Amino acid sequence: MTNDPDRDAVRQALALTAGAVRPPADLLDRARRAGQRRLRRHRTVAGAVAVVLLAGGLSAAGYASRPPTVTTLAAAIGERLLAGPTRGDLARHGDYLRAVTDLHERARDDSPLRGLGVTRKPAGPAHVTWAGTTQSGRAAVVAQRMRLAEGGQVVLVTFVGTGVDGRPEKVGADFYGSGDRTGWRSVAFLTGRERSTLVVPDVGIEVEYSMGRTYTADAVTRDDWQPVPPPVDGAALITIGPQRDRWTVAVRQRAGAYLGIGNLTDPAGTAPERGWLGWRRPADADHPAARPAYLVLGGSETTGGLPDVTEGRRALAEAPVGDVEPQSPPWLGMDWIAVGRAPSGEIIVAGDLRMGTDPVRTLVRLHRPGKAPLVVVGPVVDPAAYLPVVVRLPDGRGWLVAQPGATLSWSDGRGEWQPAGRDAALLPAGTTQVRVGTVTVRLG
Repeated sequence: MTNDPDRDAVRQALALTAGAVRPPADLLDRARRAGQRRLRRHRTVAGAVAVVLLAGGLSAAGYASRPPTVTTLAAAIGERLLAGPTRGDLARHGDYLRAVTDLHERARDDSPLRGLGVTRKPAGPAHVTWAGTTQSGRAAVVAQRMRLAEGGQVVLVTFVGTGVDGRPEKVGADFYGSGDRTGWRSVAFLTGRERSTLVVPDVGIEVEYSMGRTYTADAVTRDDWQPVPPPVDGAALITIGPQRDRWTVAVRQRAGAYLGIGNLTDPAGTAPERGWLGWRRPADADHPAARPAYLVLGGSETTGGLPDVTEGRRALAEAPVGDVEPQSPPWLGMDWIAVGRAPSGEIIVAGDLRMGTDPVRTLVRLHRPGKAPLVVVGPVVDPAAYLPVVVRLPDGRGWLVAQPGATLSWSDGRGEWQPAGRDAALLPAGTTQVRVGTVTVRLG
């Protein structure tokens, strides 16, 4: 489970361009280089199933067995978007079709996707694959075959919604590869002022959607998957809650592989400056690269052999807490990292966990030599609490607590208060109370 700085660079630049703001030159350059790296990484071989899809025009209801993997379908999806006449209830509205085609042509290269080399050389005319009326205004999907500089072709796609001025607006983009390129696998997009309508074009695969994550003691999951209704005249339209400043929705293939949602600019709320405890150093830094606070469980004299901030963040990124959702990457250890050694000898690394725009929680990873790491997902943190981080560790390992700058002590209710150092501590399983400075907090 890892952050993706390449995609983050693309998102930041595209968010600015979507707001008619020219991104800084260094950000555009970083986005271009990130795109080139992503394109080199996205390689696959199109299988026989893709040929079947193209030949048979298989619909979402046409599978009699487990559907093929997403990577196998990438080329077929792109070709499908180019095939056949425009579908949707606006298919015969010539003025609207011209407007969205013109928008695609104008905005085609005005995007960090140009850093991938997939926006510059048209190899065919733009084609409106679907144009329809949604609960949130008109929307459309425009596809165009593009020639790559080094040979080969991809299909570039622009997702179009309706802006606050009533005119067509570009809400996202993606590409679908041929040969050895897969694209970013977006088979849906959000439209409307609040991004409250999910549009799933008919691309020949069965799709499910989810509206919320479930947090268990050791994992982040989604257990509310529902089938996307069969497409009507080229697309399925689903009314969901506003997603402009949050992102709770996800889509996946019936086989279980996550799919992308084409709105690279949404939501603004995924910025890691929001919702954290504010423990980063320096304390007033609001940039994602600000150094996390480094808290040592048991005091600074016990740091020998323990991970530093960089190693701690890497350990958290490797914690297997769930599937990585392409549109909602986890932010890990952005604010603080706590490290220590349990009485059993296990190395403990803790930090903050945020999936998409969900509330911040605490993630704990216990390294056990010769065994798989043990992962603990804690409750939602409360920045206003005297003790914001309180995590019960499994199998009698005790408690992890943290509050930078505070003197900590603990009691089991039967004896004297025992000192626990400052900032963060591991406490025995029988602890019932923690004193944070002069304030007593009850556990359990």
